[in-house]
Amino acid sequence: MAKNILTLGITLVVMVVAAEIILWLFFPIGDPYRLWKEGQVVESRYIESQFQPNLHLDFYPEPELSGMGEMARFTTDSLGFRGSEVVFPKPPDEFRIFMVGGSTTECVYLDDTLAVTHVLEEYLDAHIPDGVSVKVYGAGKSGDRSYDHLAMIGQRIVHLQPDLIIVFCGMNDLTAAIYNADYFHLPQVNGARVSFFDLIKYALTDFQLPRRLYYVYKGIVHVRSGDELLQSISFRSDYKKKVELRKTAPQTDKPPRTDPAPYRENLQSIIGLVRAHHAKLVFLTQATTWNSQVDPRADDWIWGTYKDGVTYRADLMDSALNAYNDALREVATQNNVPVFDLAKVMPKSLDYFYDDCHFNILGAKTAGDLLGAFLIENGLID
Repeated sequence: MAKNILTLGITLVVMVVAAEIILWLFFPIGDPYRLWKEGQVVESRYIESQFQPNLHLDFYPEPELSGMGEMARFTTDSLGFRGSEVVFPKPPDEFRIFMVGGSTTECVYLDDTLAVTHVLEEYLDAHIPDGVSVKVYGAGKSGDRSYDHLAMIGQRIVHLQPDLIIVFCGMNDLTAAIYNADYFHLPQVNGARVSFFDLIKYALTDFQLPRRLYYVYKGIVHVRSGDELLQSISFRSDYKKKVELRKTAPQTDKPPRTDPAPYRENLQSIIGLVRAHHAKLVFLTQATTWNSQVDPRADDWIWGTYKDGVTYRADLMDSALNAYNDALREVATQNNVPVFDLAKVMPKSLDYFYDDCHFNILGAKTAGDLLGAFLIENGLID
């Protein structure tokens, strides 16, 4: 009996060692605690936020969301932009537009053919003279802030010969201020004390098999915090959970923190960068359903007023966002940049949004058409 147990034990050890060797040589995966072990920064010092090339993803909005379809195809071209393939060098008859922003530009739960960027392209194609081919490329990504937009324009767009760049921002910079974001991007070193349990998990994850068990555990039983839930984007939307989180969190009468100064600086930098590359620039203000006076249903689908464990009043969040829209308007006026003031023309209604700020099908159609008309009326399409 003892001999059989010993044989079994040796066999298991040999199998584990063999599995480790095979995984290391042919199927290695990264260490989830590498940064902690090395004492490295928690966040990258290099600002880079972009989609992978040649993505093809399917998203499924909840049926209860106002004005949405059943399924949305989300694809990117070989450069990671949403839209048709970017041809380089640019054809002589093409008027090339990039739309940069966060999730309101991204339109992740709207099909490629329904996203605001595609609507804009179709509108312009139908209303400009023959001989000009308008192409609109989506460079929006959920959570991106003004410094991400600056990096996107400078590192990914200006060398692709844009004729016009549209920047649609504000919401995520407000969120950044509430969370006291570091606009200097200083290294965030992990200085927490290491416990005995930390030593055990760090030692185990030096090996491939425990790393796989870790990722399986995270995927199956990990319970997301409130902020993780709000920041996540699932293939099947979970806005009801986000709304419930907002409703159950304690409400504060304190106004959210705002800090539009670095936002202004980044807008100024965007203006200088775009002009240095001889492209035109248009800013958009951010529209929401917060503090709606026209649609009593809107309050039922608000979730973005929850931040860091508390829920802010919708009227205070609306005022805070207006401070960012005002900053954008002022910077644009000072620098003679056209502004399409979406916040003033888009009703705060679930007829156009399915939640706080994200377009539904009609909202994207309306915003794209209105933006297209604005561009033509102001002579911004050559």
